[in-house]
Amino acid sequence: MSDTSPKAPFLRLLGKPRLEYKGQEITIRERSQEVFLMFYLAVKEDNSTWSSREQLADILPLGDIRTTFARARNLAWNQALGSFGLEEEEQLVRWKIETDVKAFFKACAEGDDLAAVNLYSGEFLQGKNLTKVSKLAELREALASSWRKTSFKALQQLERTHRYDLALKLLDALRTHDPWNEELLRYHMRLSYLAGRSEESLLSYSRFCDDLRKENLPYETTVETRHLLEDIKAGRFEAKVGELIMGDLPFLKIALSGGKWNYCSFSFILSRSTADS
Repeated sequence: MSDTSPKAPFLRLLGKPRLEYKGQEITIRERSQEVFLMFYLAVKEDNSTWSSREQLADILPLGDIRTTFARARNLAWNQALGSFGLEEEEQLVRWKIETDVKAFFKACAEGDDLAAVNLYSGEFLQGKNLTKVSKLAELREALASSWRKTSFKALQQLERTHRYDLALKLLDALRTHDPWNEELLRYHMRLSYLAGRSEESLLSYSRFCDDLRKENLPYETTVETRHLLEDIKAGRFEAKVGELIMGDLPFLKIALSGGKWNYCSFSFILSRSTADS
């Protein structure tokens, strides 16, 4: 039986960093700053172009490029990376390698929402402290924002095609990042009901209220959510695809003023972008 695994190396940076090559997966555990330079070369807009020492110094201070990248690749994989596309020439360097970051943005641009959310297996460089590498930190935020927006479109597509189980898995991932978003709660209640899990639909509401009390949040669920709860209990619920992007400003006002909960604000951005289109 012939080997059908990809021959070219593929760098996955969404989730825990790892390199896939010839059916093998190498996890990148090293936290040294030099390795971040390699990640930057891999995800720059055009990674086929050369970067100079001066350009890379804006990312992270470094000495001689050859010495820096020799140390970086030894720390990351403990093996030569010449066959993986890392090239050095005097004080120039480039890394022509395919990445899941590039594939993710390509899928988003082409409107392939399901492919995009499947590629997003976790936060960019998950577990890595990027406070000293601002360009990579900015990319992390941009990727997370794109994933959230794309996930909403993918959810509606899954709902329209009655793939409720897959939609619920994606919705669970969204709620992990935004646990106090009541729009997501309503969507979870609705999808659980449509999937034939009416008890889970009611439990979602109960858990949400319990968590609010545990956190001592000064907030009560909206009338819209309570009406949905009663409709589900009475079996008179009707689903409307796309109801998610309606906006829930009373909740968002509290979420935005609460300091540590202001990461919920992407719902407001989605509401605005929908209204402007």
